[in-house]
Amino acid sequence: MIFKLLPLIAPILVFIIIRLLRSYITSILFSKKQNKSNEMIACSACGTYVHEDLIIKKYMKKYCSEDCSNS
Repeated sequence: MIFKLLPLIAPILVFIIIRLLRSYITSILFSKKQNKSNEMIACSACGTYVHEDLIIKKYMKKYCSEDCSNS
């Protein structure tokens, strides 16, 4: 009885396993992008708060723009 159902169930199980593996792999690959912080950092020259992704680092200091980093 089980051997008669095996050819019908095997493709379904393979499909489910492939879908689970694909979702697991994509969650691993794209999880690093979701772990960004939303920290605001003060500019060393003018004191303006800027998002962490937009700061300019120069001489161990953090600036909000090129103008502030050149001053």
